[in-house]
Amino acid sequence: MALIRPHQLTPLSISIRYRSGIGSNTPPFKSRIEEDDLKDLEALLNKKSIKELQKSKTGEELLDLIHCPTAKETTVTAKVDQLRGGNASLYKQLSDANQQFHEAATDYRVLKSDVEALTVKKYRKKVTQ
Repeated sequence: MALIRPHQLTPLSISIRYRSGIGSNTPPFKSRIEEDDLKDLEALLNKKSIKELQKSKTGEELLDLIHCPTAKETTVTAKVDQLRGGNASLYKQLSDANQQFHEAATDYRVLKSDVEALTVKKYRKKVTQ
């Protein structure tokens, strides 16, 4: 009889071994008990070993470290936020100055037209006299 190692066992091979009676001197079990045993064996085979659990835990820890920002990234982010706030206040000052400039330009055009009107009025007065 060939020696079968545990890592070579699959649920199908276990099922075949139980049904055929290979590897045991006892007669085959009843089908219900056999199914329960197969389910138990499948659960045992699918269960992670301690080494696998430690590897997955280490992997999770590494992922946490990768996604955690470094001190340098944190300070750069803080500086960016500070500059963004400074830029916003500078932009507001620029837009306020721009608004004042447009108002002054409008006032200048009105005053210029008033001066032209008065000049024309004065010139007409001189001509008519």
